[in-house]
Amino acid sequence: MKSPLISVIMPCYNAEAFLEETIAGVFQQTYPNIELIIVDDGSTDRSPRLLNEAQKKYPALTILTQVNSGPFPARNLALQHAKGDFIAFLDADDYWTPDCL
Repeated sequence: MKSPLISVIMPCYNAEAFLEETIAGVFQQTYPNIELIIVDDGSTDRSPRLLNEAQKKYPALTILTQVNSGPFPARNLALQHAKGDFIAFLDADDYWTPDCL
C-alpha cells in the first residue's frame, strides 16, 4: 500500500542563503511520499537560479513564480497546485529534522 502524498508548500523571497539546505531537508525526510511546491515571490537575489538548479536534482519539486505579493498569496497559489492528501507548510529559512513528517 502506497503512503499518502504530503504536499510541502514553501513561499520563497530572497532566501538564497537557506534554500539548498531547506530543500535538501525536505527530500531527506524518512517519510517517502512527498512533493515540494515552492513559490518564488519575486525574489531579486539568486533564489530563482538556485531553485532552477534544485528542480533538476529533485523531480518532486515544483517551482511557481509570482510578482512579489507576500507569503500568504504564495501559499494560496501553491495550494491550487498541490496534489497531496495532506499539506505541510515550511518557510524558506526553516529546517526540519529527518523525521519531521
